Order: sequence, then C-alpha cells, then structure tokens
Amino acid sequence: MVRFKNRYLLVRVVWDEHQRLVDETLNAYKLLKQLQSTIHAEFGDYGLACVQSSLQVKYWNNKTNMMVVRCARDHTKMVLATLALIRKLQQRNVALQVVHVGGTIRSCHKKALEYDEGILRLMTKELVSQMEGKP
Repeated sequence: MVRFKNRYLLVRVVWDEHQRLVDETLNAYKLLKQLQSTIHAEFGDYGLACVQSSLQVKYWNNKTNMMVVRCARDHTKMVLATLALIRKLQQRNVALQVVHVGGTIRSCHKKALEYDEGILRLMTKELVSQMEGKP
C-alpha cells in the first residue's frame, strides 16, 4: 500500500500597511477558495484537478496572520507559485510570504513558534530602545 506524500506550507499573510492588520471575517474556507480559484485561473482545469484532492488549509490564525496549507508533494511548486501570485484577499491588498516548507505539520508548528518568538524579541528590543531614548 502506497501512502500519499504531503507537504505543509507555513504561510504568513502580510496586509497592506494602510489597512487593518487583523481581519476577523477571513477564515480557512475563504482562503482555500481563493487558492483554488487562483490555481484555476493560472493553471487551468488540469492544475486544479492535480491539487484539488490534497489541497487544504489546515490552520488559520487571525491574530498572527499565519496559515498552514497542505498539498501533495508532487504539486508543491504549483501551490508555491500560486501563493506568490495572490495579491488580493477580500478586496484588500496582501502579499503571501512562505516561511517554511515541511513534510509534517509538526515541523510547521515548531517553525511558527520560532518565527513568532523572533518577532517578539525584535519588538521587545525596539520598545526598550525607544524607552531608553526618552527622558
């Protein structure tokens, strides 16, 4: 029996700086539909048929703007190209930044924690330097 090989993509949604950073109306289903429609527009029926059985948004967090996308290992490059082509979500300008590509969801979870800790350290350093600069 052959097992399906998947890849898990840790993706950060970067909103346009003039817009709200947290969007409560966005959910995993809407993100999946946007991915599927972009794949269909760029790669046609064949591309959509290739990825549709395995494509899934496993995790979405509104607060950190991070999501985990599962796709078949054979079609990872197609999904990565699609993520790079998405420029709008719900009529808002965005950029999707792939942080990590892993073979398990556990590796994506670890990388997400490391990524968030790095951002917190950077924000803490900036805050301390701003407070030291003020009288």
